[in-house]
Amino acid sequence: MLDARGHIRRLSPPATCARKPYRSLSAGLALQPGRSCFAIRGSVYSDTQFRRILGPHGQSRSILERAMTTPEVAILDVGRKLSKLTEELGLLDAIKRKLMKQPDRAAAKLTTVLEELLKSLLVFESEVVRFLSITLDCGPEVGNDRAILHALEGQTLWARLQATRGHCSKIENIYKMFLDPWFQRVVDLDKTEREALRSLFYGLSQSDSLMVDSLNDAARWLGDQAKHVLDLLEKDHLEEANKRIAAARLHMLPVRGVLARTMARLQELEADFIMMSGTT
Repeated sequence: MLDARGHIRRLSPPATCARKPYRSLSAGLALQPGRSCFAIRGSVYSDTQFRRILGPHGQSRSILERAMTTPEVAILDVGRKLSKLTEELGLLDAIKRKLMKQPDRAAAKLTTVLEELLKSLLVFESEVVRFLSITLDCGPEVGNDRAILHALEGQTLWARLQATRGHCSKIENIYKMFLDPWFQRVVDLDKTEREALRSLFYGLSQSDSLMVDSLNDAARWLGDQAKHVLDLLEKDHLEEANKRIAAARLHMLPVRGVLARTMARLQELEADFIMMSGTT
């Protein structure tokens, strides 16, 4: 089965089946021909595991699906993915001193990768600010607010984010042509660190990476919130609509904190590697 919102997906064989992040399926156990498993919010479960989640007669299916699509759970999952991304970027912090000992022109290409990631996050942040800044009343400003809500409900943000997904193939090309050869030449890097770098850039270059997944989920969440607010606005329930926006602000607060830290990490790394590229 394929959930239309992407929360529960049946993976067609050959796939792998283990409690592993979806983008790291190669670390799991290969399924037997003809079998399948389910991806639920970034984790993968066998048919047996999934049936246990649903219960003996599948009664929990609707409960499970509703739980994963409530505003609180949906947006907190985005925060979890962004936190994981920030942790993974910490690898560059950990090894940058070793890279600085052996600077290379490839450092400029690394800044390009960081810029591409930052660009996507800034697109999302700008739209979140527009939505959360809305305060609905009966004045003339409601026309502008309505236009913002219609744009978000129509998945304008999702479309803008899709336009930035070209960074996936760009990152892959940069890694293969410039970064990996540089990492191989840096004598202070050990095999484990080179493998960790390969895994990091491979993940960033995939269309189901933590970055892409988290921003797609966030765009859907924001579109859903805009739709609910619009529905209330059309019924002239301004007080309820404003309460919905206030609740969204509360749900987004921890996620925006993670988003700010992720962007700060990217900007710091970008500055470091810009300086490094100037020394070659």
